[in-house]
Amino acid sequence: MNTIVKFSLSIINQVKLRRLILGLSASQLSLLLEHAEAYVSHVESTLSQGQYPPHEYPKLAEALKCTVHDLLPRDDMEQQSPGELVDKVVLSLSNQVDLKKVIDGLIAYGFFDRPKTMDDVVEHLFIKKKEQVELLFEVLEGVVKEGSLKRRLLDYYRDIV
Repeated sequence: MNTIVKFSLSIINQVKLRRLILGLSASQLSLLLEHAEAYVSHVESTLSQGQYPPHEYPKLAEALKCTVHDLLPRDDMEQQSPGELVDKVVLSLSNQVDLKKVIDGLIAYGFFDRPKTMDDVVEHLFIKKKEQVELLFEVLEGVVKEGSLKRRLLDYYRDIV
């Protein structure tokens, strides 16, 4: 596994989270940034030391409909040695904690304000692996149990009060 500066890893993970919430594939974001289709996939790959250069932050923020500040690490992380090298562990839809973070983001973004089937969510997140689909079902059912989403037949939705 590669190592990367903690600050850069935080930006990569924030970009990936926002990209998934918006329903952008890695190649779609690459094209919005006016790079080769594989650019974002290369940066997100744990097999590379790729990272987003600072001059790219404004274009990333624009493409992800946020501010540059939204992409930066939280202040508390900044004070905990941001230049420290860490393992490049990127947000993964194969990780339950990461997937829950993505689902929470989708809820906050309003994705579930209209009912969505499992297939809708799978398509939105570009999930291809059977194991990820199974994990997604587990996470969605957990979110239903905690009350953040409701489920009626095959649809998941947020109960708007």
